[in-house]
Amino acid sequence: MENPNPKEKTGKQVQYKYPIEEKINLEKNFPEREKDFFKVIRKRTSSREFEDGISEKQLGELLWYTSKTIKIGTSDEGMVLMHRPSPSAGGLHPIDIIISLPTEDRRLFSLYNSIDHCLYRLDLNESLVEDFCQHIDEIINMQDSLIVWFLAHPQRTKAKYENADSLIWRDAGAYIYCFQIVSTALGLNSCPIGSLGAPFVSKLFGDDIFGAGGILIG
Repeated sequence: MENPNPKEKTGKQVQYKYPIEEKINLEKNFPEREKDFFKVIRKRTSSREFEDGISEKQLGELLWYTSKTIKIGTSDEGMVLMHRPSPSAGGLHPIDIIISLPTEDRRLFSLYNSIDHCLYRLDLNESLVEDFCQHIDEIINMQDSLIVWFLAHPQRTKAKYENADSLIWRDAGAYIYCFQIVSTALGLNSCPIGSLGAPFVSKLFGDDIFGAGGILIG
């Protein structure tokens, strides 16, 4: 594997326009928590039991401590850089997060806005969403779990680095671990999915985006 190197001349960060349908605000006020960090690490494990699901307040707290943007700035080349709980090569964060909670009749997906700490309900093809969820359920019985899926925008990292693919996969791995650690601290079960989400992610969002895996939480 070639080592990624910064480019001498950076490219442009291309903004992707999601099919947004509705804005959903998330909880921002959480109780003070005292956790033994090393006990959480020892307790972390994967579990396939999600019968209790996850509350809206737990969802807000989970995304706050895994994905909320803490600082934001720009590089000398004008690229947007972010600091979040999960690390990212160059602070570029090429991975967007979509989530889905069960409803009475079907699954809906929302995009997480890490700056405003809110969700944007996405207007997606229902048949493709159903196929995607069935694919996940065939791997692990979803029950009432929260689906968290990672959408990779490779052009964000490629704007700065050559041979950037390995950096994107490292970002995805860091996110999975961060979600498992925070889930454990919040008393939630979690289990990474043994799939990247192909070809469903590209069918839903276009060929310039690929799935980088996901995790069930509940």
